[in-house]
Amino acid sequence: FDFGPRRMAHGPISPNGGHAVDRSEITKLQDYLRRKFGNQSIKLQPNMRRKEMVEVMIGDEQIGTLYKDVDEGETSYTVTISILDIDLDEE
Repeated sequence: FDFGPRRMAHGPISPNGGHAVDRSEITKLQDYLRRKFGNQSIKLQPNMRRKEMVEVMIGDEQIGTLYKDVDEGETSYTVTISILDIDLDEE
């Protein structure tokens, strides 16, 4: 299959292949998520082993991950929230 020309990513890439998220981006993203969800308990923490991954926390509980994507000069961020089925029964 020919999927066309391979697009080259821009910006710093971590050793694991993803784009590193710097401290200033983390601060801006954390402020944005706190405003968007009306929750000051949201914290973003860089993952020390994987520079392309940021942990999304509410209080002390990790609820998801955030990754950066740079494509054709445009940057976007993807947040994935994980919900365990056993957590659905908590009150």
